[in-house]
Amino acid sequence: MTGSGGTGVSGTGVSPVILCAASIASTYGPDLPLGSASTTTSKPPAAICWGEASPNTRSPTKPGTWSATRRPSSSRDVAAAKEKCGCPAMRRMSSAPVWPRAPTRATVRVAAAVVERVSMAVDRMSPGRIILRMLRLAPITLESHQVRLEPLSHGHADGLRAAAFDGRLWELRFTWVPEPENVEQYIDAALEGQRLALSGHTTGGMLPWAVRELTTGDIIGSTRYHDIIPAARRVEIGYTWYARRWQRTHVNTSCKLLLLTHAFDTLGCGVVGLRTDILNTTSQRAIERLGAKKDGVIRHHAARKDGTIRDTVMYSVLASEWPQVCERLEARIARPAV
Repeated sequence: MTGSGGTGVSGTGVSPVILCAASIASTYGPDLPLGSASTTTSKPPAAICWGEASPNTRSPTKPGTWSATRRPSSSRDVAAAKEKCGCPAMRRMSSAPVWPRAPTRATVRVAAAVVERVSMAVDRMSPGRIILRMLRLAPITLESHQVRLEPLSHGHADGLRAAAFDGRLWELRFTWVPEPENVEQYIDAALEGQRLALSGHTTGGMLPWAVRELTTGDIIGSTRYHDIIPAARRVEIGYTWYARRWQRTHVNTSCKLLLLTHAFDTLGCGVVGLRTDILNTTSQRAIERLGAKKDGVIRHHAARKDGTIRDTVMYSVLASEWPQVCERLEARIARPAV
């Protein structure tokens, strides 16, 4: 794979443009470190630069990086940078380049979209060539708009038990909320799913959170990533429930914005999925208000708590759709409560 009219980098056949996009996304957005397929380190190849991204935006830097603050200030600096960089396009650069500004959030998302389009092809390259490593999952605290998502632990058991009592949520047919006496087992199962995700298993992986409402300080529910498919850069958001008094408030929108932002802007996901029972029309409307697209219905898909078999409605948000969905969610949160 080479750029239009360009030369592949270091014999890999990868266009400098693609490496530049990956470099932007890695530094400012999705976590896309570059490295060799034959090693677990993220040491970059010797010739990553702006390459042929634009005739007026050439930025000689240390290999594999882009700096908005440290720019060559003289022809001598430019010559030294050229000498370090093995990219032919870099060596042809003018001695008086026009330095670009730091990428904006929109630029980061465009770069991530470029990476998303080419990464599957790059991942199939033979051992020893450059690959893009993605979905580096880890427990993390996420906070915004009076909501904090805390990595789930046994320390949240009492808070979850109290939240489930608000509405006797374990009696609901469509949601998997633990009975008060089973909260510890519920957390154990979630943490086992997290262990699978962090150890690189391709099935059964989860990343669970407890939801804390910051104006009261109370634990009010739980949510998680699940059905994680690293090779497809896909996670699903689900296992979500909130105490009754916090349902149909800002909480769900805030949580979904945090989870989607982390998935797309930090993990570099290509798609985020959501699913619900076909009989749970309230959940379907809530998902559709987020801006997710309906993928279809999986018939006779899974057992409910009462033993009946449900059809499952599947939704998703693609990386290319995320900027519009993000704006929509931010506008909903900014809207004054009525």
